[in-house]
Amino acid sequence: MPAGGLHFEFRAMQAADFSPARTGKLTEFVYGELYRQILTHQYRTGQKLPSEQELCKTFNVSRVVVRSALFKLREKGLLRSVKGLGSFVERSSVDVLLIPNIVTSGEDFLECGQFRLSFEGDAAHLAALNCTAGDRVDLMRAYEHSMSMGPEKLQEFWEADFQFHCQIAKASHNKFFVQAIEIVRDQLLSSMEVVARAYEGRPADYYHTKKIEHEQIVQAIISGHAEEARAAMRLHILKTINYGAKKR
Repeated sequence: MPAGGLHFEFRAMQAADFSPARTGKLTEFVYGELYRQILTHQYRTGQKLPSEQELCKTFNVSRVVVRSALFKLREKGLLRSVKGLGSFVERSSVDVLLIPNIVTSGEDFLECGQFRLSFEGDAAHLAALNCTAGDRVDLMRAYEHSMSMGPEKLQEFWEADFQFHCQIAKASHNKFFVQAIEIVRDQLLSSMEVVARAYEGRPADYYHTKKIEHEQIVQAIISGHAEEARAAMRLHILKTINYGAKKR
Protein backbone atom coordinates (compact mmCIF):
# COMPACT_ATOMS: atom_id res chain seq x y z
CA MET A 1 0.00 0.00 0.00
CA PRO A 2 1.57 3.31 -1.00
CA ALA A 3 2.19 5.79 1.79
CA GLY A 4 0.22 9.01 1.25
CA GLY A 5 1.50 12.46 1.89
CA LEU A 6 5.19 11.63 1.93
CA HIS A 7 7.27 14.76 2.46
CA PHE A 8 9.83 15.50 -0.23
CA GLU A 9 12.66 16.19 2.19
CA PHE A 10 12.38 12.66 3.55
CA ARG A 11 11.93 11.03 0.16
CA ALA A 12 15.09 12.76 -0.99
CA MET A 13 17.20 11.21 1.78
CA GLN A 14 19.26 8.30 0.50
CA ALA A 15 19.18 4.92 2.18
CA ALA A 16 22.94 4.72 1.74
CA ASP A 17 23.47 7.30 4.49
CA PHE A 18 23.65 5.26 7.70
CA SER A 19 24.69 8.06 10.07
CA PRO A 20 22.84 7.76 13.41
CA ALA A 21 21.18 11.18 13.07
CA ARG A 22 19.92 10.54 9.53
CA THR A 23 18.81 6.99 10.29
CA GLY A 24 16.97 8.20 13.39
CA LYS A 25 15.02 10.85 11.47
CA LEU A 26 14.03 8.38 8.76
CA THR A 27 12.93 5.87 11.37
CA GLU A 28 10.71 8.48 13.02
CA PHE A 29 9.21 9.39 9.65
CA VAL A 30 8.43 5.81 8.62
CA TYR A 31 7.05 5.09 12.08
CA GLY A 32 4.82 8.18 11.85
CA GLU A 33 3.48 7.28 8.41
CA LEU A 34 2.68 3.67 9.39
CA TYR A 35 1.13 4.90 12.63
CA ARG A 36 -1.16 7.23 10.68
CA GLN A 37 -2.18 4.46 8.30
CA ILE A 38 -3.11 2.22 11.23
CA LEU A 39 -4.96 5.04 12.96
CA THR A 40 -6.99 5.83 9.82
CA HIS A 41 -7.76 2.12 9.27
CA GLN A 42 -5.78 1.83 6.05
CA TYR A 43 -4.47 -1.21 7.91
CA ARG A 44 -7.06 -2.87 10.12
CA THR A 45 -6.73 -5.16 13.13
CA GLY A 46 -5.39 -8.53 12.03
CA GLN A 47 -4.25 -7.27 8.62
CA LYS A 48 -0.73 -8.07 7.46
CA LEU A 49 1.62 -5.23 6.64
CA PRO A 50 3.70 -5.30 3.46
CA SER A 51 7.01 -7.12 3.75
CA GLU A 52 10.13 -5.30 4.93
CA GLN A 53 11.39 -5.30 1.36
CA GLU A 54 8.18 -3.71 0.11
CA LEU A 55 8.26 -1.07 2.84
CA CYS A 56 11.88 -0.25 1.98
CA LYS A 57 10.80 0.38 -1.61
CA THR A 58 7.70 2.38 -0.63
CA PHE A 59 9.60 4.74 1.68
CA ASN A 60 12.92 4.65 -0.19
CA VAL A 61 14.82 3.70 2.97
CA SER A 62 17.09 0.94 4.21
CA ARG A 63 15.96 -2.24 5.95
CA VAL A 64 17.58 -0.96 9.16
CA VAL A 65 15.18 2.00 9.13
CA VAL A 66 12.12 -0.17 8.44
CA ARG A 67 12.99 -2.67 11.16
CA SER A 68 13.50 0.14 13.68
CA ALA A 69 10.13 1.67 12.78
CA LEU A 70 8.37 -1.69 13.08
CA PHE A 71 10.04 -2.24 16.45
CA LYS A 72 8.66 1.08 17.73
CA LEU A 73 5.17 0.12 16.56
CA ARG A 74 5.45 -3.23 18.36
CA GLU A 75 6.56 -1.41 21.51
CA LYS A 76 3.38 0.69 21.31
CA GLY A 77 1.32 -2.47 21.05
CA LEU A 78 0.16 -1.70 17.52
CA LEU A 79 1.87 -4.62 15.79
CA ARG A 80 2.74 -8.24 16.46
CA SER A 81 5.29 -10.23 14.51
CA VAL A 82 4.80 -13.84 13.50
CA LYS A 83 8.01 -15.63 12.61
CA GLY A 84 8.08 -16.51 8.95
CA LEU A 85 4.85 -14.65 8.22
CA GLY A 86 5.51 -10.97 8.91
CA SER A 87 3.95 -8.13 10.91
CA PHE A 88 0.23 -7.89 11.69
CA VAL A 89 -1.83 -5.03 13.10
CA GLU A 90 -2.59 -5.83 16.74
CA ARG A 91 -5.13 -3.06 17.22
CA SER A 92 -6.52 -0.11 15.32
CA SER A 93 -9.42 0.89 17.56
CA VAL A 94 -10.08 4.20 19.28
CA ASP A 95 -7.49 3.49 22.02
CA VAL A 96 -4.81 4.20 19.43
CA LEU A 97 -5.87 7.84 19.70
CA LEU A 98 -4.09 7.91 23.03
CA ILE A 99 -0.79 7.42 21.20
CA PRO A 100 -0.24 10.76 19.43
CA ASN A 101 1.66 11.35 16.22
CA ILE A 102 5.34 12.13 16.38
CA VAL A 103 6.51 15.48 15.05
CA THR A 104 7.62 14.89 11.44
CA SER A 105 6.51 18.09 9.73
CA GLY A 106 5.95 21.79 10.25
CA GLU A 107 2.23 21.15 10.62
CA ASP A 108 2.85 18.55 13.34
CA PHE A 109 5.16 20.97 15.14
CA LEU A 110 2.55 23.73 15.09
CA GLU A 111 -0.27 21.44 16.23
CA CYS A 112 1.88 20.06 19.06
CA GLY A 113 2.56 23.62 20.20
CA GLN A 114 -1.12 24.49 20.04
CA PHE A 115 -1.97 21.42 22.11
CA ARG A 116 0.62 22.39 24.71
CA LEU A 117 -0.84 25.90 24.87
CA SER A 118 -4.22 24.38 25.68
CA PHE A 119 -3.10 22.86 28.98
CA GLU A 120 0.46 23.69 30.10
CA GLY A 121 -0.39 27.31 30.94
CA ASP A 122 -3.25 26.14 33.15
CA ALA A 123 -1.00 23.50 34.72
CA ALA A 124 1.48 26.24 35.69
CA HIS A 125 -1.40 28.36 37.01
CA LEU A 126 -2.62 25.53 39.24
CA ALA A 127 0.93 24.70 40.30
CA ALA A 128 1.33 28.24 41.64
CA LEU A 129 -1.91 27.84 43.61
CA ASN A 130 -1.49 24.27 44.83
CA CYS A 131 2.22 23.52 45.15
CA THR A 132 3.54 22.45 48.55
CA ALA A 133 6.92 23.22 50.07
CA GLY A 134 8.09 19.85 48.81
CA ASP A 135 6.84 20.65 45.31
CA ARG A 136 8.84 23.88 45.33
CA VAL A 137 11.99 22.02 46.28
CA ASP A 138 11.41 19.40 43.57
CA LEU A 139 10.70 22.07 40.98
CA MET A 140 13.89 23.97 41.80
CA ARG A 141 15.87 20.74 41.62
CA ALA A 142 14.38 19.92 38.22
CA TYR A 143 15.17 23.42 36.97
CA GLU A 144 18.75 23.38 38.29
CA HIS A 145 19.35 19.88 36.92
CA SER A 146 18.22 20.85 33.43
CA MET A 147 20.37 23.96 33.47
CA SER A 148 23.42 21.97 34.61
CA MET A 149 23.59 20.21 31.23
CA GLY A 150 26.09 21.61 28.76
CA PRO A 151 25.92 21.94 24.95
CA GLU A 152 27.73 18.62 24.60
CA LYS A 153 24.87 16.81 26.36
CA LEU A 154 21.87 17.81 24.26
CA GLN A 155 20.00 14.51 24.63
CA GLU A 156 20.38 14.62 28.41
CA PHE A 157 19.33 18.27 28.43
CA TRP A 158 16.15 17.57 26.48
CA GLU A 159 15.22 14.75 28.84
CA ALA A 160 15.88 16.98 31.87
CA ASP A 161 13.85 19.74 30.21
CA PHE A 162 10.95 17.32 29.78
CA GLN A 163 11.20 16.30 33.45
CA PHE A 164 11.05 20.00 34.38
CA HIS A 165 7.71 20.31 32.58
CA CYS A 166 6.53 17.07 34.23
CA GLN A 167 7.35 18.50 37.63
CA ILE A 168 5.18 21.53 36.95
CA ALA A 169 2.28 19.23 36.02
CA LYS A 170 2.81 17.23 39.21
CA ALA A 171 2.86 20.43 41.29
CA SER A 172 -0.60 21.27 39.93
CA HIS A 173 -1.94 18.24 41.84
CA ASN A 174 -4.20 17.43 38.91
CA LYS A 175 -3.59 13.92 37.60
CA PHE A 176 -4.97 14.74 34.16
CA PHE A 177 -2.29 17.36 33.55
CA VAL A 178 0.31 14.77 34.52
CA GLN A 179 -1.19 12.25 32.09
CA ALA A 180 -1.39 14.84 29.31
CA ILE A 181 2.29 15.77 29.56
CA GLU A 182 3.32 12.10 29.67
CA ILE A 183 1.28 11.34 26.56
CA VAL A 184 3.15 13.93 24.48
CA ARG A 185 6.64 13.01 25.76
CA ASP A 186 8.01 11.97 22.35
CA GLN A 187 6.47 15.01 20.72
CA LEU A 188 8.03 17.39 23.25
CA LEU A 189 11.46 15.83 22.84
CA SER A 190 11.34 16.05 19.04
CA SER A 191 10.08 19.65 19.29
CA MET A 192 13.06 20.49 21.49
CA GLU A 193 15.37 19.16 18.78
CA VAL A 194 13.69 21.43 16.23
CA VAL A 195 14.18 24.48 18.46
CA ALA A 196 17.84 23.57 19.05
CA ARG A 197 18.38 23.53 15.29
CA ALA A 198 17.05 27.09 15.13
CA TYR A 199 20.07 28.02 17.26
CA GLU A 200 22.54 26.02 15.19
CA GLY A 201 26.03 27.38 15.78
CA ARG A 202 24.86 29.42 18.77
CA PRO A 203 24.53 26.91 21.65
CA ALA A 204 25.24 29.55 24.30
CA ASP A 205 22.27 31.62 23.08
CA TYR A 206 20.06 28.51 23.13
CA TYR A 207 20.88 27.71 26.76
CA HIS A 208 20.66 31.34 27.85
CA THR A 209 17.18 31.69 26.35
CA LYS A 210 15.99 28.47 27.97
CA LYS A 211 17.42 29.57 31.33
CA ILE A 212 15.62 32.91 31.30
CA GLU A 213 12.26 31.47 30.20
CA HIS A 214 12.35 28.57 32.67
CA GLU A 215 13.48 30.84 35.49
CA GLN A 216 10.50 33.14 34.91
CA ILE A 217 8.14 30.18 35.12
CA VAL A 218 9.77 28.81 38.28
CA GLN A 219 9.81 32.14 40.09
CA ALA A 220 6.14 32.78 39.34
CA ILE A 221 5.12 29.32 40.59
CA ILE A 222 7.13 29.26 43.81
CA SER A 223 5.98 32.83 44.56
CA GLY A 224 2.35 31.79 44.17
CA HIS A 225 1.68 34.21 41.33
CA ALA A 226 -0.75 32.08 39.33
CA GLU A 227 -1.53 34.46 36.48
CA GLU A 228 2.15 35.27 35.98
CA ALA A 229 2.94 31.55 35.92
CA ARG A 230 0.31 30.92 33.26
CA ALA A 231 1.53 33.87 31.17
CA ALA A 232 5.19 32.85 31.48
CA MET A 233 4.45 29.28 30.40
CA ARG A 234 2.33 30.35 27.46
CA LEU A 235 5.00 32.83 26.35
CA HIS A 236 7.62 30.08 26.60
CA ILE A 237 5.56 27.78 24.36
CA LEU A 238 4.73 30.56 21.89
CA LYS A 239 8.44 31.37 21.57
CA THR A 240 9.14 27.68 21.02
CA ILE A 241 6.62 27.64 18.17
CA ASN A 242 8.22 30.76 16.70
CA TYR A 243 11.77 29.34 16.92
CA GLY A 244 10.67 26.12 15.30
CA ALA A 245 8.86 27.94 12.48
CA LYS A 246 12.12 29.69 11.58
CA LYS A 247 13.88 26.37 11.14
CA ARG A 248 11.02 24.66 9.34
